[in-house]
Amino acid sequence: MIKLITNEGIPTHATSMKQLLENATEVYIAVAFLKKSGFDLIQPHLTQRGTYFKILAGYNFGITDPTALSALLIHANKSGNLQPYLVRMKSKRVFHNKLYLIKDKEYCHIIVGSANLTSGGWSKNSELSVYYKCQASDVLWNDSLDYFNNCIESSNADQLSARIIAIYRDFYKKQKQANARIREAKFPSVGGNLIYDLANLKTRLEALDSKLLKSAFLKKRAHYIEARSILEKVVSQTHRLPEFKMLVEDLVGKAKAPGLWYSNGMYRHKTEIFKQQSAFKELIKSIKDNLNKSPEYIYDAAKKLTGNLHGVGPNFIGEIMMTYAPEKLANINRNPITVLRKEGGADIKSHSSGFNGQDYEEYNAIITEIRTKLGLKDMLEMDYFFNEIYQDIK
Repeated sequence: MIKLITNEGIPTHATSMKQLLENATEVYIAVAFLKKSGFDLIQPHLTQRGTYFKILAGYNFGITDPTALSALLIHANKSGNLQPYLVRMKSKRVFHNKLYLIKDKEYCHIIVGSANLTSGGWSKNSELSVYYKCQASDVLWNDSLDYFNNCIESSNADQLSARIIAIYRDFYKKQKQANARIREAKFPSVGGNLIYDLANLKTRLEALDSKLLKSAFLKKRAHYIEARSILEKVVSQTHRLPEFKMLVEDLVGKAKAPGLWYSNGMYRHKTEIFKQQSAFKELIKSIKDNLNKSPEYIYDAAKKLTGNLHGVGPNFIGEIMMTYAPEKLANINRNPITVLRKEGGADIKSHSSGFNGQDYEEYNAIITEIRTKLGLKDMLEMDYFFNEIYQDIK
């Protein structure tokens, strides 16, 4: 018989172990961590007549409680039915086993999973184990028992003694400070958000004039609808140079004459683009043709093409993506990245030049989530919002 044991359902690890231990004749336990609370759970069964125990605990990270080891040793010295072990402290391998082998007069029981010999492991934590009931002749039982016996070989473990516990206790004390810091950081602070500071961004949005913002959004949307029609013209045919120049300038602008796209300084590279009409068209077409793919795929495919396009980088990729799919793809340049890092507390790369497709996918997902929570309609509105904050903090 095979089944799962969790601490959320019935039976839990605690109820399963209690039932099995009550009828046990042989018990073999190998766990990474042993706590005094775990010893207390098995202590009533250690005094059962005819029940023989071998218990192995790990030493790594100084989490096993020396008090629990002392309790095991005291019991072992009083009776002949317990042999306690500690993984050899000379071993540089992390011992992370959670193995329970229990035999009664009729059956053998194997429990392997995530539960350590602690009250948390048996009842409080979210743990998962596989339970297997079999006969003593079962191959898995014998393989498991062989594995356990290998773990307690003198080359792998020390039988508990006052000296071994004293050595371990010294290590435990040194680790205690580090473990205290780990416990403090065990669960992240979720007062705001794990990835970004939504509250600060929301305050920034609420500080803007809603009427002016609405008007600006409408204007920007109209600009990008027009920009899309220009991109369609660019890819539709090969243009004479004067016509191609005019189309590019409509998008990126020129000195003292902004274009339809809102990213700053794009016009500085327009003369390079004038010489590369075919490659620029290929970039636009790649983004347009891949809109049904993931943001990661779209960005990586586009970035490959910009390697042969002088003066064209992530800001061009971002503007083309947002022009074609404002509901799905965010612009990427210095402005939104700076705002996300400084005002939103997002842990992302500081320069778009270092972004690959996976970085963009994560960046895009963060912006999508923020947009939804702020109630903004699309990436055009998000881009305008980021630009407003950027101009304020610049």
